[in-house]
Amino acid sequence: LVFFYPIVVAVLHRTGELRKLRHPAHLAGILIMLGIFAAWAIPSWQATRETNLVQTWSVQLTGRFTGDDFKLSSWLLNIPRGLAYFLPWTLLLPLMGGARFPTSRETNLLHALAWGCAGPFLIVNLLPGALPRYSMPVLVPASWLMAMTLSASEIRAPGWWRAPGAASPARRLRLVMGMAIVAGLALCLYAVAIVPRLQGRSKVKPIAAQIDALVPDSEPLYAVDPDYQPFLFYIRSRLIYVSRVDDLPLTARYVLIQPEKEQQLVESERWSPLRARPLSTVTDYRKRTVILMKVGEGNP
Repeated sequence: LVFFYPIVVAVLHRTGELRKLRHPAHLAGILIMLGIFAAWAIPSWQATRETNLVQTWSVQLTGRFTGDDFKLSSWLLNIPRGLAYFLPWTLLLPLMGGARFPTSRETNLLHALAWGCAGPFLIVNLLPGALPRYSMPVLVPASWLMAMTLSASEIRAPGWWRAPGAASPARRLRLVMGMAIVAGLALCLYAVAIVPRLQGRSKVKPIAAQIDALVPDSEPLYAVDPDYQPFLFYIRSRLIYVSRVDDLPLTARYVLIQPEKEQQLVESERWSPLRARPLSTVTDYRKRTVILMKVGEGNP
């Protein structure tokens, strides 16, 4: 809705048809969307009822607004990185202002798309806890906007545009085809040459691999109130979430825990005469630490 309705409102406003927002179809669409979400959320909540799922969702949502891991240098690059997702067509956005159409309806639609894209893009990327990829839904209406611009009957290039002839229909078609070919080749090169290097510098997957190497395939891994840990997505071991140390079953042998609860687990008599002891300590790129504990014989 954050990305859909700004465009709807902008288009209806430019065409003088805001009254259409009162149409029952809008309410029906919102109800269907909420129903789809509920079809996933309710079973998910029931399956993890012992964990504080609502609190986890709340932390994730408020974290986007409060910026728990706020870094000024990364935040300042949100908008440039967001624009980079639209390359190479980002380079042609200045032509949008000079696009001319035979009807006012098409002109109004172009301007509405521009405002409908710019508003959510700026708002999302200016949030303290946002990442550039959060604004990627804007790429869909932006593609529509660029298609309208490039198919306009006339484009008046800005005065500073160094290639005034590029705005002619014939040159425009060659330019689009050339950019599409270059972009396709660049993506192939990126996949072959860059992606393998990025995978070698991954900050999250190595943590998951390190933990998986220590947990036998036959044993489940219990995570005690782990908070948000990106590496958990890549864990291959069977992962079971619990809210408290007291919720761990007597059969638990491998436990992920946060440092503040380590002493509680070490001193627990639940598995007597077995005791929990630290097996590995990992710290991720956010400086967040988790400890892998093993319940077994011997003193911790």
